Amino acid sequence: MNASSKPLLKVGIFSDIQALPSRYDWGMYNFVKALEIFKEKGVDLLVNAGDLAEGGDPETYALYWQLIEEAFPGGSPEHIACEGNHDCNGKAPFKEAFAKVCKNLRRECVNPEHRVIKGYDFITFATFDRIHYAEEELPALEKALQKAAERDPEKPVFVITHFPP
Repeated sequence: MNASSKPLLKVGIFSDIQALPSRYDWGMYNFVKALEIFKEKGVDLLVNAGDLAEGGDPETYALYWQLIEEAFPGGSPEHIACEGNHDCNGKAPFKEAFAKVCKNLRRECVNPEHRVIKGYDFITFATFDRIHYAEEELPALEKALQKAAERDPEKPVFVITHFPP
């Protein structure tokens, strides 16, 4: 990109907010600061790479969406997210906790989730037990990667996960 060209896609990436449902929580305070920067930069996409809500607290997700709507009153950028261990920790079995997190993040409850945003492929991939990837889920990831590569072999594919593979 040269100085006169416009970026094709501006992405604001954040992770590990680990918030409680309060505007005064340090995680939410820092998230609001990040949203201010993202708005100033005119991001097209918000990427949440996990660990938003301590214990998957639904009130934290409600506040999260409220803060996004307040930061972008004319309509928020696209949004994609994956779960983190803090989102799914607690006493509930992992699959139950994962389904709850997906609902609260307003995303499809599939793993991996594959979406095309502004012509670019984004794939989120979750762990199966809060910290490990399941061998039996790798073929689904491979299929999503193949589909993305076939859709547009000239563009990169972005994989979002909370833990390094």
